[in-house]
Formats: sequence, structure tokens, C-alpha cells
Amino acid sequence: ASECLLKNILRQKSNSGDSVDHICIVAHARLNQILISHCSGKGLSYMKEYQQGNCCVNVIDWDPESERFYVRLVNYRDHIVSGSSGKL
Repeated sequence: ASECLLKNILRQKSNSGDSVDHICIVAHARLNQILISHCSGKGLSYMKEYQQGNCCVNVIDWDPESERFYVRLVNYRDHIVSGSSGKL
């Protein structure tokens, strides 16, 4: 269902003539796990294999010609500074 939602959004954008380079989804760990497991083609039974730390980044590429997703990066957290107060 979540994969279908993503595909529908991407199809609508490409069919409307809008140029879509990036879509940012900010979500809780569980939704991230659902999206990644669907996009990887493994299904929900593998959902818990994808750890999701606070403020992590995941990268999923979409190939419009094949209509396939490619999971490129999962749970990237190197941008988080240890002991940071969250202030810039």
C-alpha cells in the first residue's frame, strides 16, 4: 500500500509535466521501515531488519522507466554530532 502511494505520487508529478528531482518524507521509524521494506521488494516481514535511529536519513531512488525503487542508503546518522544540544 505504501509503495503504491509513492508510485502514484511520482506518476502524477511526472504526468503533470512537473520536474520531480527529490521528495522528502519526514516520518517516524515505523513508517520508514514500512516504506524501505516495500521499496526494497522484501515486504513487511523484513521491516524490522531496517533499524531507524533518531534523525536518520534514508535514500530511495525511483526509476520512472522501470517503475522500480532502489534503496541506496539506510539509517545514515553521520550528520548528527555527538553531545550536540541541537543548536546551530
